[in-house]
Formats: sequence, structure tokens, C-alpha cells
Amino acid sequence: MTIMHSLIATVGETPAVVTECIDELAKEGIGISKVIMLYTKHTLPHYIALKIDFKQGAYNGRMAFDGIELPFDDIHNSRESIIFRTMIYKAIRREQSNSEVHLLISGGRKSMVVDATLAALAARLDHVYHVILPIGQGVLDSKFILASYNMLNYIEKDAPKELVDKIVEICHPMLKGRGLIKIPLPRLDDDAINSIVKGMLL
Repeated sequence: MTIMHSLIATVGETPAVVTECIDELAKEGIGISKVIMLYTKHTLPHYIALKIDFKQGAYNGRMAFDGIELPFDDIHNSRESIIFRTMIYKAIRREQSNSEVHLLISGGRKSMVVDATLAALAARLDHVYHVILPIGQGVLDSKFILASYNMLNYIEKDAPKELVDKIVEICHPMLKGRGLIKIPLPRLDDDAINSIVKGMLL
């Protein structure tokens, strides 16, 4: 029986962390077949850039690519933090019904790393992934892209070749050395898991 592998991640201002994670996992024999990205209104251009890369760029539609929009422009308070924690937990649990889930915690605010890790513990994942990129590599200049192309035009329709080429260059920098770190997680007992889940908006 073929095991399906899903990657769940948040989009920050460095989309290359997502592609680097996928490429490094492939080297280990883990072929990601579906990617689920959580993004805020603030990171929508970066989400669109990744969507273009997956559909028209380096991956050329070989993987399913889905997005989950968070209902705020950024995380400003504890309620929004809990909303994010709940939404990523639900995404993990949905995917666990038919695939092995891999969670990348690199994208987004530092508070999102904490919430995503708590969700992973509650979902009984035994590890999460983090990607380290050299400074200045893989950073999407959203002001330049928005001003030059208006990324919102390409939520549904194909992007022009010059934009695709720019996004591929940003999303797939030539890195020296391994940037993917697998972080093991402890196995929590039922009481600890229930305590985390109780704090969510389920």
C-alpha cells in the first residue's frame, strides 16, 4: 500500500523554506503529494507566489496545492493565536485520515511556531521540521512583485513567464549545505493532550 505524504506549513515572507523542505524530504525518499498552506492577508502575495511555483514553476503541477486563509491580516493578540492554533490542528487532523502528515514550522511569526508545535503535540506528531536559509536567500520582495505585477491578478489565472521565472529564482535558491532540521517531539499522555485541545475553539 502506497503511503501518501502531506506537508502542512504557514507562509511567511520567505517562501523558499517550503520548497527547501519538500526538496530535502524528497532526497530522503519522502515524496510529498499534497501541500496545505496557511496564510494571512499580509502574506497573501507570498502564498500566491508559491501557488504559481507549484502550478507553473519548478513543480509544474506534480503536487496538489491547497490554501487556508486565516481570518486576520496578522496575529496581534491571544485570541488570534488560539484561532490559528485551532485551524492548523484541524488541518493536521483532516490530513491524518488519509496520509502521513509532515509539519513545517518555519514560516510566519514566532508565536505561530509555538501554536503550530502545540497543535502537532495534540495531534500526536512525533516530529516537526524547521528550515534555515542563509541571510538574504529566498526572500520575496513583495513590494517589487506587487508593484510590477499585482499578484492578486494571479490567484486563479496563469502568471506571465517573466513572473514565473522570477518566482522560481526566489523559491529555489542555490543553497550550500543542508537547511532542513527534523525536530523530535515528546509523546504526551491523554491528559496533557486534552489540556491543549481544551484551549482551542473546537
